Amino acid sequence: MARLIILVTLLAAFTVSAQVYRTVDENGNVVFTDTPPTTDAEQVTINPTNTTPATEIREPEPAPVAEEEVIEEVEYSVTITAPQDGGTIPMGTGSFTVIASVSPGLEKGESLQLLMNGTAEGAPQTQNSWDLVNVRRGEHSIVVARYGADGNVQASSAPVGILVLRPIGVR
Repeated sequence: MARLIILVTLLAAFTVSAQVYRTVDENGNVVFTDTPPTTDAEQVTINPTNTTPATEIREPEPAPVAEEEVIEEVEYSVTITAPQDGGTIPMGTGSFTVIASVSPGLEKGESLQLLMNGTAEGAPQTQNSWDLVNVRRGEHSIVVARYGADGNVQASSAPVGILVLRPIGVR
């Protein structure tokens, strides 16, 4: 098939460039030829062949890539709600409760850790309150850190400073 198309194209190109003559034979048949006849022949003018430019072959547009689901960055918040910053724990055993508010709520594998003066108090936990007993007198800084399931800190509260009052003979 491809050879036939090439042959027809070559013949058409040759025909366009050659001179064409029209004659009528003894039987009344019209004959067209590119060889000049010896008899009376009419020279035929061939108009240019109508052509259409080839259609440009375009690469198909790549299929639209579905936008990856955009995971919004979660803003974690940890706030110590008790005791208040600058608060005083009255004279006594040095016992008080620390309460934290977290937003959003903890997911599976996440935990909270209480830090007093930069040192962890107990193990990480999923509860948001800590009962502290026998805290030494003096100034202390309390921070609550939120840990993700991967063990990295997601957020920390602002430090809360407290003053614990205890009798002088008690450390």
